[in-house]
Amino acid sequence: MYSGSSQPSAPPPPYQKDTPSGDGVDEVKTSQDAQATMSIYQSSGYLQQVDVPNAQANAFMDGLAAIFGRNEIPLPLISKLMCLEGALLHFKVDDSGSMSNPSSVKIKDACLYVRSRFKAQYSDIFLTRWQEAEDRLHTLVELLAYIPTAKIKVSAFDRERQEGSFFVLDRNGKTPEVFIKDAHAQIDNFFKAAPSGNTPILCNLQNMLCESERLRGANTDQRSALYILTDGEPSGGAGEIDQIKNLLQARQNGQANPVTFLACSNEEKDYKWMHEVEEVCCSPGNAGYVAAVNDYQDEAKEVAQDQGKGFNYTKGLWLLCTLAAAMDPNGLDALNEHEPLTKTTFDELNGRVSTEGEYQNYFYNHPHAGNNKNGVFKDDYGLFFSSRNATTIPSVKIFQQALAQRLSRDMDDGDDDSEEQELENAREAVRKWRRGGDPRQSNNSGIFLQIICSGSNLM
Repeated sequence: MYSGSSQPSAPPPPYQKDTPSGDGVDEVKTSQDAQATMSIYQSSGYLQQVDVPNAQANAFMDGLAAIFGRNEIPLPLISKLMCLEGALLHFKVDDSGSMSNPSSVKIKDACLYVRSRFKAQYSDIFLTRWQEAEDRLHTLVELLAYIPTAKIKVSAFDRERQEGSFFVLDRNGKTPEVFIKDAHAQIDNFFKAAPSGNTPILCNLQNMLCESERLRGANTDQRSALYILTDGEPSGGAGEIDQIKNLLQARQNGQANPVTFLACSNEEKDYKWMHEVEEVCCSPGNAGYVAAVNDYQDEAKEVAQDQGKGFNYTKGLWLLCTLAAAMDPNGLDALNEHEPLTKTTFDELNGRVSTEGEYQNYFYNHPHAGNNKNGVFKDDYGLFFSSRNATTIPSVKIFQQALAQRLSRDMDDGDDDSEEQELENAREAVRKWRRGGDPRQSNNSGIFLQIICSGSNLM
């Protein structure tokens, strides 16, 4: 949460009934959107998918509202999770020895299920990374109980000639309440084992992708959402990271097997590589459908750096990003990008229609849109206001491709430039283009930049 007069009003409270709080258009629009959203989830078809009899529809909606309210998620944003409908979910948990180290999550910030194990005097003690991973899963299954996914698999790392332990959650006629109770019990039992061993991320990602393709078989519509909860660099170091990047870029259909790295560490050096892999894979022309999400506190700091003080990043948005950012590149995943959100995306992520004044406040407080030397997007306000997605804006294409090319080069060469150096290279490419020069030649690095700009006359 961020305070100050420049902050736009917070997202609306979770949906209860159609009771607008004012007589303005924005309030009515919010209520209408909520009503439209709720009509979907109260339908008999949706209730059948989550094994809820029609007679229990009201109890289902009460439970849904309670879960979303507790997690600061406006109910209209449940639509962001519908990309998981029918998808197989696979959570791969790093059980290496370093997962016994402290995380940046305190006991008092854990979910109720985990927090209840500890006495009050221990509330300021940090969870281990292993406990943080468990805490995340306990929180996520409560949301997933209301989303009609296919089976959910949770497994430990595979190692040489040995498959990691695993369990599978399925609905099988369970109501959301029964599903949640069973999921908590199975997660609790899974994490009783102590973490040990190394961190073979590449081979585990390969195994997950192979399993995803095998499960698809002749059913080309079957999707698998893949998640890796890990606390640091793979055992193979920079070389293995480069192989992970190449593996993800080589996917023929990233939309069918999106990959999310969930960082469980209190040190930036442990998870920086995940964000760099995401940046490269999701740049224009690449496979996409990759996301990297830290714990809430670290992610909130990163979003504040990327989006500025005009955006209110809640724990609810963090949970939605954890589950669906890889499948929503122009929405949830855009929060980790360095360019501003379009007004359409800004409104979607706030769960309501903002005024133009609120959007201007956000836009001109953005680190790359303000009236300063880094504000390379400030002249494109009209395009950000009217465009559906920022990726269609020419200056954004140039910026993203320049940044991705620099990161990819550094990974290939084993270099590790500071983030500011990489961003300045991208900003300079945009400045060069605006001056009428050739954006393919950056003054800072001299690297050749292949701009992906189909449909735009940039050259």
